[in-house]
Amino acid sequence: MAVEPETKWQPIADLPDNWREWVIPELSSLAGVWMEQYDRLKESQAVKEFNDRLRREWSIETGILERLYTIDRGVTQLLIEQGIDAALIPHGATDRPPEEVIRILQDHGEALEGVFSFVAQRLSLTTSYIRQLHQVLTRHQLNVEALDQFGKLTTIPLAKGEWKKWPNNPTRPDGSIHEYCPPLQVAGEMERLLDFYQSHQRSVPPEVLSAWLHHRFTQIHPFHDGNGRVARALATIVFLQAGWFPLVVNRDQRGDYIVALEAADGDDLGPLVKLFGQNAKRAFVRALSLSEDVLRGDAVVSLARLVDGLVSVYKARRRSPEEKYQRLEALAEQLSGEASSVLEETAREIRSKFASVDPPVISRVYASHDRNAHYYTAQIISVAKDLNYFANLARPRRWVRLHLIDGQKTHIVFSFHYLGKTNQGVAVCVGFVYFPETKLETRPESGLEADPELYFGETRRICSEPFTFSYTDETRLDGLKSDFRKWLNTAVAVGLAEWGQRL
Repeated sequence: MAVEPETKWQPIADLPDNWREWVIPELSSLAGVWMEQYDRLKESQAVKEFNDRLRREWSIETGILERLYTIDRGVTQLLIEQGIDAALIPHGATDRPPEEVIRILQDHGEALEGVFSFVAQRLSLTTSYIRQLHQVLTRHQLNVEALDQFGKLTTIPLAKGEWKKWPNNPTRPDGSIHEYCPPLQVAGEMERLLDFYQSHQRSVPPEVLSAWLHHRFTQIHPFHDGNGRVARALATIVFLQAGWFPLVVNRDQRGDYIVALEAADGDDLGPLVKLFGQNAKRAFVRALSLSEDVLRGDAVVSLARLVDGLVSVYKARRRSPEEKYQRLEALAEQLSGEASSVLEETAREIRSKFASVDPPVISRVYASHDRNAHYYTAQIISVAKDLNYFANLARPRRWVRLHLIDGQKTHIVFSFHYLGKTNQGVAVCVGFVYFPETKLETRPESGLEADPELYFGETRRICSEPFTFSYTDETRLDGLKSDFRKWLNTAVAVGLAEWGQRL
């Protein structure tokens, strides 16, 4: 196999002129809805616990991405839920002594707390702060591998908070060398990076600016080690300055993360922006699904305080909720119409291609109405649990499905319903494929198609994340429909692939 030419270092480039192509409009919509809720929720115990868990997840996953340590998934979840404690790490759950891992996690946690403080004080990003951030993140990391002046690999003490003095260019599996910024150029390139960043800070959306800053920083690779952790901390600063949540890139996304960074090396920031945007969206959806129950506050609450809290919640919920419902339901109706159109087109294609097969495959599209809108309740709850959000099925909802019969039945379903336990003006669409099996003998159907829950069956999710929209999206209806079609086409393709495996 031919060895690819070495990647030669080039000075970092400013944000390209086509950056608007990568903007994700639904993020600003979700952020706006969250900020409406935040003033009422910021002191609640539920939000505090959510933020604490997210910080612990950041502290754990940022080191796993760099392969500083391994931690079993179950133990990871325990640490996220219960706190960073060596007593929670059983023997064999990590590849390093638990006490060492805990010290590194505490360093990561302290660095993140410093990032929150930095943002709260509205400080300007400087090279001295970045060096301080590196120093905290790597406090308990002793050594690092480096190339000496003769090009030989050697182990040297990690200089914490200091720019690299030796090249740190990695050799890829194919034998090619990726050349980062030479040590003598680091100080100048870092100053250029911050000049570029400050010129875009107020005009470029967080998902684009964070991806650009992260990638350009990694192109410089100013430290001997710890660059990935610092880069994700810098991206988190951009998120927090916008009122968003910390950027968590987890171990399951490592492959996509590396591919996105390589695409950015080729001047395409799109995949990295998309990855960061998906993670931001996931955090918003999880936050908006939080319980707003005032009883989740202190264990001992005076009756007067409790009533005051209930009055505040009641007032907040009485602020024109029906207007939000109506605007959101109008959008859901339009998007379900888009889904019906795509599924009808798919059904016609299937009928055409299977027309010569005996017996032919039957393909029809159905949309919910008042008498069957409640169908698929159990399936929706299962998908929502899998995607980690609360599906509000008490409010009006709707579904559209592609019904396939090839000797057995297959339902490819798209459900539109509210997000969260109370009306926040946010809804989602999720897709799943349902394979109904044996029908339960429970009641006559009275001429109506049987509720899918009267069958034993199997449900498989066909979307990697819910499609989220809010009442504010009515101002960008064309863009919303376009985004939804892209999401929908991917989900339909996955659903058809699932069906194909059972033919």
